Amino acid sequence: MAVERRSPDPPPRSESESGALRRRQPTRCQALTLRLPPYTVESVFDKYSKRRGALIRALTEDEEAFFQKCDPGMQPLHLYGDTDGSWEVKPPEFMLPALEVQPTPGINIRRDSMERHKWLQEVAVHCDVWLMKIAGFAASYMTATERGQLFTMIIDLPTVQEILLSHVEGKRSSGPTEADEVLEEEEEDDDNNFCASCHSRYKANTFWISCDECEKWYHGKCVNITPREAEHNEHYECPDCYYERVGWS
Repeated sequence: MAVERRSPDPPPRSESESGALRRRQPTRCQALTLRLPPYTVESVFDKYSKRRGALIRALTEDEEAFFQKCDPGMQPLHLYGDTDGSWEVKPPEFMLPALEVQPTPGINIRRDSMERHKWLQEVAVHCDVWLMKIAGFAASYMTATERGQLFTMIIDLPTVQEILLSHVEGKRSSGPTEADEVLEEEEEDDDNNFCASCHSRYKANTFWISCDECEKWYHGKCVNITPREAEHNEHYECPDCYYERVGWS
């Protein structure tokens, strides 16, 4: 007669042992967080700016090439701006990485049923929404102070839609477009966007002055000069250049 031998059941774990085991096994959320790239204000804003520049280029300088790629007879497509400054029109990816935010698909469907400038404006709105989703996702892993700093920097930039409208208006008047001017300004040395004294970023409706010696920019309040005083000052010299000239540095 065959006899079945069974190994004895393991003794039940104590509550303390079970709790320790649970603590050693990260939850799915914790595991995802551990794999997240480091999000800093500078890195997120840099990628945001490069994607934004790529999208603006597609809708302005490369408008005709972009228009031809958006064939309404094809499957739903979207405009993608990469962090290397390039853009492409492509269908949605079904096997999308968990941390990737996808643009709105279907921009090509209404291309021929709308006036071109209105269609481009609609695409620009989708671009702005996508950019903010990307920034918002990264900002959710930042501190409140970092989030505030990031969105202040983003808000200081014109939206893709605003640049497009300026570009269209400029084409109508056949003069230099505001979009071209903004793109040229953004390609200049980034130091010009910060006060050389307090290192705060440039903001509109604030008086700034450039030193005629070192060509650095300053808040008027940081170098104690008013717009009225600047009007009567044909050659402005910042405090640093002045101190260096008189030997006080």
